[in-house]
Amino acid sequence: MPADIAPVPPGREPVPCRVVVCRDCCCGTPKITGVDHAAQTARLRALVPVRVSECLDVCEQANVVVVQPSAEGRAAGARPVWFGLVNDPEATEDIAAWALAGGPGVAPLPDILDLYTLTPPASPYAVVTGPDSVPLPDSARAPAGAVADALTEVARLGGFFVLRVGGPGHGRQPLDRSCAAGFTDLAEAVARRHRTDEPRVGVSIAQLGHAARLWSPALATLVRHGIVLDLAGLQRADDGPALRLPRAAGWYADALDDLGVPALYAQVTRHLRALADGLRVKVAPRLLDGNSASALVEAARALSAADPAAREALTGLTTRLLDTGHLRGTGATTGPGLGFRRRSCCLYYRAPDGTKCGDCGLAGTGPR
Repeated sequence: MPADIAPVPPGREPVPCRVVVCRDCCCGTPKITGVDHAAQTARLRALVPVRVSECLDVCEQANVVVVQPSAEGRAAGARPVWFGLVNDPEATEDIAAWALAGGPGVAPLPDILDLYTLTPPASPYAVVTGPDSVPLPDSARAPAGAVADALTEVARLGGFFVLRVGGPGHGRQPLDRSCAAGFTDLAEAVARRHRTDEPRVGVSIAQLGHAARLWSPALATLVRHGIVLDLAGLQRADDGPALRLPRAAGWYADALDDLGVPALYAQVTRHLRALADGLRVKVAPRLLDGNSASALVEAARALSAADPAAREALTGLTTRLLDTGHLRGTGATTGPGLGFRRRSCCLYYRAPDGTKCGDCGLAGTGPR
């Protein structure tokens, strides 16, 4: 895992080669007869680092085991190798021995294990990297409980870092629907609060706040817990900007190899793109991108203040994100401490009581 993605949480030290064991609706249950599932997991744990996963969506191949490449294997271009019908002790021993020998990209796959290999299912989740989409492996999925605990801890930071999970569905609407409507209700409420008759000012400030509510918990969950949030299905409060996830989901960043940063970028910015596409008021696209960058940097600053030990990881991660996709060229870092000067303006200064923000591209050009 690149050093600037996240510190490894306690108890999850970096390992050269990891084995993922599916244990959910079919794998590891009485549906698969004649197998001591607990003994199989215990035996693998005794020999190699093991992560237990929720359903990997190939139930007809239960029990399923995935061997993820080590750093050396990834450098050689190796990808995870999936095995199905691992229901006898000999196959378990062979997989463990291969992982210990180096696994994908390092040690040749024994002929006997070739009989157990399978093609992993296509994932509906992808990271956009230029013109191509790279599927995120289901074997990298974090347990829902781990994601929920991470969000609970991050929410203690308060403010924009709060992202609720679950709960009653009433009083909420799909975020996609709100974005398609251009956040009209929120933008109008913001304009009234700031006493501006310029619709684009209300839109810009509402979008900036929305970007902060996306970036803050997503960045904190990655840096503090090593988890990239799955932000699919986000909901928005009917009476305000608060967001909620219907269920906790995400991926362990260290199991995504070099896709951790692109995955974080994609999860956040797809919602910002959806809002930009739905706006009913004309606002410069690069102004909106600048708002996103500003929200990202402010989230990183707040995290750094709360956890100075994470400053180095935060600085590296934020720098990489600012050089990704639509964030590239939105501004420049101005020194240590995550200083940032954007090349655009959020338009807050145009409200009657507004000022130019500290990172404003117009700062120094006239009265604040």
